[in-house]
Amino acid sequence: MSIYINGYTRKKVLNAIKKKTLLKPCKNMGTCFYRGSDGNKCLIGVFIPDDKYTVRMEYCTKTVIETYMLERFMPMNTDRMYKLQRFHDSYLNNDKYYLKDIENKLVEMEKRDE
Repeated sequence: MSIYINGYTRKKVLNAIKKKTLLKPCKNMGTCFYRGSDGNKCLIGVFIPDDKYTVRMEYCTKTVIETYMLERFMPMNTDRMYKLQRFHDSYLNNDKYYLKDIENKLVEMEKRDE
């Protein structure tokens, strides 16, 4: 059974991240934002449609998917998205490895669900 929902696959998730981020965490003074002033988006922010985004979401980090009923836009269920978001938030490696490390995390999550 796939860990992905809403028509997503690992490839579609990685393509969305590659297309909509600067391939690094979206941080400002150590805090991750769904939308950064430089146009970067955090991992969950990639999947929040522009017409659904509001700056109030920035203050609702632990429950943003539920509070704003966003699961229908996410590539995985809420629990998995928060796990992937925590990995993204704690990312310390060189930016050039970001996408590959996200892919490795997705593969790890897939294997756990087999």
